[in-house]
Amino acid sequence: MAETLNTHTSPSGFRPIPSYLRWIAFGVAILMFALAAAIYIGFTRVVVGEHENSVKWLPIAASDICYYRSYAYTAFEFNISEDEFLKWMKSNEWDKPAEPPAIGRYSKIESPVTIGRYTAGPQFKPKPGDPLEHTAKKGYVFERLFKEGKDEGIRVVYDAEIGRAFYTWKPSESK
Repeated sequence: MAETLNTHTSPSGFRPIPSYLRWIAFGVAILMFALAAAIYIGFTRVVVGEHENSVKWLPIAASDICYYRSYAYTAFEFNISEDEFLKWMKSNEWDKPAEPPAIGRYSKIESPVTIGRYTAGPQFKPKPGDPLEHTAKKGYVFERLFKEGKDEGIRVVYDAEIGRAFYTWKPSESK
């Protein structure tokens, strides 16, 4: 009996991968690379603005807006009247108690409160003399921290003496 050669297998006995599967695998690899690049850019992208008239994520009443936005640190500051600031606080429900496990407070400033500025962003290149922090003696303070004693979470300070709000956000480094 004559042996017949199976044309669908290689000499080693394995079937070759059809070309359409190779193209699918190539397409999946390209998509995975694009997704990894998008995630990397999302985690490392920094957006900085100084002395802008308005931005879509702040109240219309905000002016002279400066900000540093990234995944690791977000800070912005802006001029706003006390009444408009209090409306903004209520619209974000920051005037309500924190829900556990978060630790929070919302109160009038009774003793000086210091908050980081947008110039303290890790990749920001401050000009000589630019302060990295601001201390308010009169106004309001809001904090929603992840852990006691850690500077991770949201802090908002309104300095009533100069009519300026300061906001910082840092993600939790550990769960």
